[in-house]
Amino acid sequence: MSAPEMERPPMAYPRFERPQGTQTRPNQLDRPYYNHNFNADRTYHIGPYHPPRGFQYRRWAYGDILPGIFWAQDYWLTDYWLFGLDVPPVGYEWVRYGPDALLVNITTGEVIQVVYGRFF
Repeated sequence: MSAPEMERPPMAYPRFERPQGTQTRPNQLDRPYYNHNFNADRTYHIGPYHPPRGFQYRRWAYGDILPGIFWAQDYWLTDYWLFGLDVPPVGYEWVRYGPDALLVNITTGEVIQVVYGRFF
C-alpha cells in the first residue's frame, strides 16, 4: 500500500462550488491522475454511517477490490462536489466507507482513489 499523500484540489473546478455540468463525466479513467491515497485536508459531518452487518473498518488503498456490499448505491456520494472530490469518470462512483471516501469502479469494485478521514 502506498503512503497517503497531501490532498490536492479537485480537477477542473473550484472547491465548494457546484461545477458546471456536473453530469459531464470524463469518458476514460486517467490512472496517473486518480491512483493516489490522500489524507483529507478537511473533514465533513454528514450524519452517521450505517455500515452493512458485520462491518469491521479496514483501510483500503487504490488497487484493492472492495466487496460489492460496500459500493452499493446506498453508499454512493452523488453530491461528491460538496465534499471537494473530483468528478468521477463514467463507470466510477465515490462511496463513503466509514470516515473515508473511495472512488470505486462500479463494475469490478476496484478502488481507484482514497481520501482518508473525509468524514467524521
